[in-house]
Amino acid sequence: MGFKDLTEVIDVREPKILPIFGEMIEFPDVVSAQTGQVLLAMITAGQNLADDGSDEQPSDDEVAAGIVAEMDLTDQRWQDMTDEVLGPAAHRLTELGIAMYDRRRMHIVATLAVWHIMGREPAELYWDSAGKARAPKAAPSTSD
Repeated sequence: MGFKDLTEVIDVREPKILPIFGEMIEFPDVVSAQTGQVLLAMITAGQNLADDGSDEQPSDDEVAAGIVAEMDLTDQRWQDMTDEVLGPAAHRLTELGIAMYDRRRMHIVATLAVWHIMGREPAELYWDSAGKARAPKAAPSTSD
């Protein structure tokens, strides 16, 4: 018995496609390690906010504010990170009227963060619940 090819075990190159205003918009399938660290911090900050004893999931805006405070992200660093996560689709989102700090754009970025770090299924749950679903504890994805 030998090792399976890595792509059979973990295929991180799965296209990340989200339905937005009736369009299927594709986002980058991988991000840099530096951006991955920011995404992990983003998810962790959201989980920490959710663990405050309340029954409600924090909003995307609350998560974003927590990340900015926790990681001392400047507007430029935040924009650089979201530009990498959104890739060429960032321009299309703007064309569709979804501006940089629009809560819909924040939801897209948060969903992609969950997808990159935790996998497709938690990302779908987060997306479909409009960010209200509690995500499992963040651990690097091993299946998506």
